[in-house]
Amino acid sequence: KRVAPPEASIAPTLRRTEPEPRERYLVEELLATGGQGEVYRGRDQLTGQQVVIKRLRPGLVTKDAGAVARFRRESEALSQLNHPNIVRMLATFEYQEQHQIVMEYVSGGSLRSRIEEKGHLPASEVLDIALELADALGRAHHRHIIHRDIKPSNVLVAADGTPRLTDFGLARLEREEVRITQSGAVLGSPAYMSPESLRGSEPDPRSDIWSFGVLLFEMLTGNRPFEGQHITRVMANILEKPVPDIRQI
Repeated sequence: KRVAPPEASIAPTLRRTEPEPRERYLVEELLATGGQGEVYRGRDQLTGQQVVIKRLRPGLVTKDAGAVARFRRESEALSQLNHPNIVRMLATFEYQEQHQIVMEYVSGGSLRSRIEEKGHLPASEVLDIALELADALGRAHHRHIIHRDIKPSNVLVAADGTPRLTDFGLARLEREEVRITQSGAVLGSPAYMSPESLRGSEPDPRSDIWSFGVLLFEMLTGNRPFEGQHITRVMANILEKPVPDIRQI
């Protein structure tokens, strides 16, 4: 009668189990705070690598169901996207009524800070950034995900200068059956929104392409194509005025 070797019976007890996400990721420093939550720099205690931990305020779970839905929408969108120019999600979990997303840490700051520092970017740098962001958007659209909030502060820059598209909190999956916002609601950053989005029309990939065009204009000139003293004036200019000729600037 054959007998299994002794090590076969004890092997399962020697298998290394990974810690739970709430134990694995250590919060180290507050990076930003807003009305809906906080963003922290943290560390993966298993690998030693730096990470970003995004937390939703606990009170919003009962006060603002839409905020919770958008937070979950971001993790859902990121879980479907695997692209070198899209911030990578590492984990998502809920602990003591705190919804949390763990993402890769991008050390070079945002495209917004780079534009503010330089005024405008050299055409060669704009071309490099634009090609990679266009590829990232193409991937998202191929997966039927519309970002809906393309702007410089939602583009991070890695240490080697490559861009990372982030903040998919307003993203919409084209094939979804349940909407998290009422029809006609205006969500996003109006200065970068397309005319049809400002009118409350259903978003599609072309809305992202408009916002991407505004981003390109701003990288090249240091200014957005449509300005105004108040956001209502900016929105009116987007709806009523033609796109300025960049060659005049």
